[in-house]
Amino acid sequence: MKDILNNIIYMARRFKLSTAFNLIGLTVAFAAFYLFMTQVFYQLNYNHGIEDYRHLYRMESDFVFNEWQFTDMMSRPFASALDSMPEVESYSIALNTEINSAEFYRLTFKKGDQEVRYTATRGNDKVLSTLTSQALSGSIEWSPVDREGIIIPASIAREYFGTTAAAGDSMLYCYKGEDGETLTYPMAVRGVFEDFPAASELQNIIYLNLGDEDLYNPNFLYKCIVKFKDFPDDIDAFGQRLKQQIIDMMYSAYKQAGYEDEIAVFTKSVNNTTIKFTPLADSYFEHSSFTTSDNGYAAMLYIMIAAALLVVVIATINFFNFCLAESPMRIRSINTRLVLGASRGALRRGLIMECVVIAVTACLLALALCHLVQYLPSADLLTEGNLALTAHWPLVITMLVMAVAVGIAAGTYPAAFATSFPPAVAIKRSFGLTPQGKRLRSALLCLQLSISLLMVIYMGTLYLQSRYIFNIPYGYDNSQILVADVPYSIDAEAKAQLVDQLQRSPLFTSATFSNSPLGNTDGHSVLRTEKGEDVVRYSYMLVEPNYMTTMGIKMLEGHDFTPADTNTIIINRASQEKWDWIKIGSRISTGIGSTDSAVVIGVCDNIRYGTLRIVSDKPFFFIYSAGDNYLCYLNAHIAPNADREQARKQFSELIKKYCGRDNIPVNTFDDDLISAYRNEFRFINLMFIIALISVLCTIIGVICLSQFEAEYRRKEIGIRKVAGATTGEIIGMFTRYYVRLILLSFAIAALPAYIISQLTLNYFALHTAIHWWIFPLSLLIVGGITLGIVLTQSLRTARENPTTSIKTE
Repeated sequence: MKDILNNIIYMARRFKLSTAFNLIGLTVAFAAFYLFMTQVFYQLNYNHGIEDYRHLYRMESDFVFNEWQFTDMMSRPFASALDSMPEVESYSIALNTEINSAEFYRLTFKKGDQEVRYTATRGNDKVLSTLTSQALSGSIEWSPVDREGIIIPASIAREYFGTTAAAGDSMLYCYKGEDGETLTYPMAVRGVFEDFPAASELQNIIYLNLGDEDLYNPNFLYKCIVKFKDFPDDIDAFGQRLKQQIIDMMYSAYKQAGYEDEIAVFTKSVNNTTIKFTPLADSYFEHSSFTTSDNGYAAMLYIMIAAALLVVVIATINFFNFCLAESPMRIRSINTRLVLGASRGALRRGLIMECVVIAVTACLLALALCHLVQYLPSADLLTEGNLALTAHWPLVITMLVMAVAVGIAAGTYPAAFATSFPPAVAIKRSFGLTPQGKRLRSALLCLQLSISLLMVIYMGTLYLQSRYIFNIPYGYDNSQILVADVPYSIDAEAKAQLVDQLQRSPLFTSATFSNSPLGNTDGHSVLRTEKGEDVVRYSYMLVEPNYMTTMGIKMLEGHDFTPADTNTIIINRASQEKWDWIKIGSRISTGIGSTDSAVVIGVCDNIRYGTLRIVSDKPFFFIYSAGDNYLCYLNAHIAPNADREQARKQFSELIKKYCGRDNIPVNTFDDDLISAYRNEFRFINLMFIIALISVLCTIIGVICLSQFEAEYRRKEIGIRKVAGATTGEIIGMFTRYYVRLILLSFAIAALPAYIISQLTLNYFALHTAIHWWIFPLSLLIVGGITLGIVLTQSLRTARENPTTSIKTE
């Protein structure tokens, strides 16, 4: 081992720059591989950390949803019918806290002298015991005769009580009294459950009992997860029996309530519904259903795996070329040791071990680098996975084994080449690579350049799509809008005063409330009614007066809402085109507000109401709903030429004044887009790293190869110059080889890059085109860098005094 280390140190001193670049390239490649694989494992193992996840299924249906074929937003009657199904062990149903404003589900508690806020939801008796048996304290389910108390996760118990043994204690819930004074009410902790894993769609929040709320309400409000004893062999037959149970249950409820006229409509709707059950283990990559849970795209996962492997392949090629290029310069010393009695096998093993030591060293440096990266605040922009080495010890071991394999792969052929000559001949002669060795080196460099070109082209497409997300016309003045999610608990008077103060400010032109934001969600609430043979399904938003003006949405007919309006609707152009009977003055069923119908008062232009993942040219309604607590999104339009930062500051100050809180985020439209596309932007960031590393490794490889090429062709160049060759001719001799190689690499990379780019863009319902100029631009970038390095190195060699190189050789 001592001789191996001495040889490594000697070669590092002789070729300082090449050795340093090679070690850096390997280190960065291994670090990128670890970083990528943590994200891959996060996605592959999503929901797999949930206890008994193989028996858990997410209940979904196509009851009334619009943008997607199915939705996981389930009405309670659909879930309640599961009680009568013998195949079902239990089910968990809870209010989906992601549907409306996040503030709507935030509760305030008093902890000592401070107020703390936690997200809470309501669920059925077995909302938690269906999902886990890990009760750390007390009970994690209710009974029909005892539905008191709250159940909290271990993380909240530790934060609030300092211990998980909190069953029997109480949390002081804060609420406003009639005179505006803050009062407290003790909520008894019924039980504490072990936190669900971070890589899951289950929430570590406070759970209250739902009781009989919405027992017969068919609106979509809940998320239902079913635990089967044994999954039905004929799931279609199971679905038909379940639908019949739903109809029978609702028939009794409607008849008892005197709503016999609604029975036929509901029965028809249920019979036309498809119910499906998606395994929780596979739900992360399910894209036929709308869900508020996190999800990923299988194609992007495969691309990430391929990219992680490719970056190691590029670094390995670099390492191989480095070892192969230095081999001719080591032939004399190696064969001198053969003459002195060393065996060929021992010398080859020693040369291979040198490569293994270098590769393992680079791997250890990479792991140390990743350990430090986890402490960076921006680490979550690259991966959602846990970067701690202890959390991925199988990956660490795999990487060390991979490093050994990289060392063996990079060192085997160069070691065989360097020891393949008769010692007497090798000691007397100077050697370059054999024709076979040169062809192998050229093939590997071509592969390396192809990968780099592919990644640069692909990155160019992703960059254009990210710009497309921000710059596409949305149909409203999104660049001038500030949005804040305010507490639902503030009363209508405070909301009105807040809007009034904003509209009086010279920094704003108008302000209003809505129940959801535009442009950054994959789906809005949906309603359904019937008009003769037409089934009217439409997405909608609840808004207050002045909404269309505030958002800058173009009105085609009619007018914006006014405070004098009640039970009114503004529809988009797509609604009018689909249903020609809907005109200004038409009355549409809504089920919203004090009556179940509203009058159309205006038609607006089509807008992009959702993300680019969905098609936004479908019917969309804005429904007037002043004073509704669900309207928690405050939208304010910044005045032209107003200072944006000053406007943002005043916006925050007014929210603090009327809401009593100073930690409510104020976002621009772009801020919300970044949040909405966080998975896509994380993927783009990772791809950018891979593209950067690919080009960096290519640069390192070309520097090393051109340096070694010039080193063992110095005598040839000297003789050519003595024979009259000009500097330009010598430079041309070097560059012609690389030009041919670059063009061949581009021809290999172009088609795969196009296919992968198109595959990724198809993830979006609306996406940018793959522009032709990305291809020549990528060729110019990679080719220009490569030829620039070659020209620099060859120019330096061509300018040397030829007599010096001839004498030295």
